[in-house]
Amino acid sequence: MAQAEKEMDVVTMNIIESTLLSICREMGITLMKTSYSTIFNESLDFTCAIADTEGEMIAVADYCPAQIGGMPLLIKSCVREMAGDQIEEGDVIMHNDPYRGGLHTPEHTFFTPIFVDGEFLGYAVSIGHVAETGGMVPGGFCSEATEIFHEGLRVPPVRIKRRGVDVDAVWNSHSLMYGRRATITAIIAPSSAPVNWVPGGSAIWCENTAPGRTARTAAI
Repeated sequence: MAQAEKEMDVVTMNIIESTLLSICREMGITLMKTSYSTIFNESLDFTCAIADTEGEMIAVADYCPAQIGGMPLLIKSCVREMAGDQIEEGDVIMHNDPYRGGLHTPEHTFFTPIFVDGEFLGYAVSIGHVAETGGMVPGGFCSEATEIFHEGLRVPPVRIKRRGVDVDAVWNSHSLMYGRRATITAIIAPSSAPVNWVPGGSAIWCENTAPGRTARTAAI
C-alpha cells in the first residue's frame, strides 16, 4: 500500500467525504440484511459511523436522526474511557450507559478498531436499538421509573470480543446478553465494511478532513 502526504484540496476533501459516507451506508445495509429484528430491517432504528483514533466522528450515515445527534459525544466519551487500554485488531467494544455519553439503555453501541496492514486508523461504530434490556417493563420505557436501573441493564465500555474471539465472561454474564446474541451479532457485522474498502484500493482514507490540513491518502 503506497502512502503519500499532501495538502488537502476541495476535490480530495469531497472524494473522501463521499467515500466515507458510502462506507457508512454500506455498513447500514449490512446491518439491515443481517438482522432478524424488524427494529432494524423495517424501522431502521440504528446508525453507522466512522471515527478517527481520537474519537472524532468523521462520517455518519443518514439512518436514525436521534442517534446521529448523540453519536459524537457518545464516541468521544467511550474512546476517552478506553484510552488506557491496548486496542488490538479484532477487538469489539460494547456499551449502552447513558451516563457515559450513551443515549437510553436500549441503544447499544459497538466500536470496532479499524486496522490496515497492522496500522490503527480509527473505529467503525454501530449503534442499534435492542428491544429488551431487563427493565421494569418490556422495552425499557417505564413511566414509574425513578432511577436509571429501572430502565434496564447498564453496560460500561467493555470488550465483547478480544482479537476476534468472543469474551465468554461478557456473553454469559446475563441472560439478556445470551438471548439477544443474534441481534448483537447483527450490530457488530457492519464493522468489516471499512476494512474491506481500503485494501481493495477503492477508498481514500483521511486522518484529518479539515481544509488546509495535511491529509494522508492510502491507495493501492
